[in-house]
Amino acid sequence: MIISFDVDNYLSFAQPAHVDLAVGAQAPDNYHFLPHGNDRTAKIVGLFGPNASGKSNLLRALPALADFITESFGYKLDENLPFRPHFFSDEREVTINIEFMLPDDPRPYRYSLRATQRRVLSESLRVKTSKFFSRVFERTLQDGVYRVLGLGEKFQANLRDNVSWLAWLAQYNVPDAVSIIQYFKRLQSNLQPRGPRVPILFSSMDAVDFYRSRPDFTTRMVNQLNRWDIDIHDVIFERMEAGGVEEGFSSPWMAFCVHKKGDKSARLPIFSESSGTLGLFCLLSIVLPVLESGGVAVIDELESDLHPHMVEALLNLFVMPESNPKNAQLIFTSHADWLMNLLHKTQIILVEKNESGSEAVRLSDIRGIEARENFSARYRAGAYGAVPEIN
Repeated sequence: MIISFDVDNYLSFAQPAHVDLAVGAQAPDNYHFLPHGNDRTAKIVGLFGPNASGKSNLLRALPALADFITESFGYKLDENLPFRPHFFSDEREVTINIEFMLPDDPRPYRYSLRATQRRVLSESLRVKTSKFFSRVFERTLQDGVYRVLGLGEKFQANLRDNVSWLAWLAQYNVPDAVSIIQYFKRLQSNLQPRGPRVPILFSSMDAVDFYRSRPDFTTRMVNQLNRWDIDIHDVIFERMEAGGVEEGFSSPWMAFCVHKKGDKSARLPIFSESSGTLGLFCLLSIVLPVLESGGVAVIDELESDLHPHMVEALLNLFVMPESNPKNAQLIFTSHADWLMNLLHKTQIILVEKNESGSEAVRLSDIRGIEARENFSARYRAGAYGAVPEIN
């Protein structure tokens, strides 16, 4: 469970930006929120704002951080970290913090990172043991050499500049590091850690590979599409014809959707289906395993190519306990402001541009916002800001 995260000098955010999923007592007691000690945390959070405001940049911090924590041991020696500073402040380091809870562990953890594109400057993990957070480990750069205190400090020799200490410890099978890495591997996104949203062609190829390796999820995907009134009897996978494939390379796999009418059947390549069906095929390859594991789905432009009823149905997968028994979370960006009316004011983050870069504010932090307002209409009228200024 993600409780909060913040960035500073990251992409378009030259100044600190904070996203808080903890909601306190002001939020209603419903299925949108999870117990979090004496507090509660949102299952769903939506980021809204004009084009080029920085919504995707803020969201990208999560898959970038997850990639660094879980995969950085495999980075090449000269490979940059997936954290690019604001282009007018590239002499300053990037700072990213995240507070989270592991499954079956009631203690919040707080992970902090300061880094340039080339190397880690400091990295720490703390756990809340009372009113305060206690150190699990702390890594600092002193006179060009890393010093680690706490978890696994005996393994610090030859620690590389561009590797997370958690990823480093996982190579030694340190249990505490492995459990945290397993948690961050449950974060799935359609955003690339080092770039924009994955194009539909590549995300569909990734989805084909996923469903082929997990036939149980293929069955769930087909069943879910049928529940949403998309008439597909089955999805099968076959290699495409080898024509045009270079020697030494295997031809790619293709998904074919099987349609039936009485005794007759026909099949279409997934790319011949509607853009909405293709979008759901790809989205469900992210959402279904997250719902199974209790992870986090980070989705850029949730509404892309989808009917409004379908978007609401996707949200309901996370809201309802029967489809989300392990309390997975969904954090998304959207231009569909009508979605605001499906959320509480604590679940809405507004992102807009100012002279120094992007900034983010939670709607509930704006004074005078009533819980029963028509958020969409008020937002569209410009009452909250974070709308395009068209001359």
